[in-house]
Amino acid sequence: MMNVEEIKEIYSGQIAEAIREAMAPVVELQSIAVKFTLTANEVSRLYGISESLLEKLRAAGRGPAYIQAAHKGKVLYTRKAMEDWLARNTFQTQA
Repeated sequence: MMNVEEIKEIYSGQIAEAIREAMAPVVELQSIAVKFTLTANEVSRLYGISESLLEKLRAAGRGPAYIQAAHKGKVLYTRKAMEDWLARNTFQTQA
């Protein structure tokens, strides 16, 4: 029969790994949340707006301001642009 210390030794690594795996999405969102510029994928994960909707809004001229370094280059959004756009597109429902 194993004693308590042996059980702790066996399971502590497994528990630590399970916690790391469970916390990975949170850690990833925290690292994204502090970035100055965000890719469409990061915007999607952080704000819950799909990449395809961002593309459609951008094409229609109705989306958040963005940065594009070159013609057809990578599109980036600043956190401020996202927050400003979300604030402008937040409406209070009427009872």
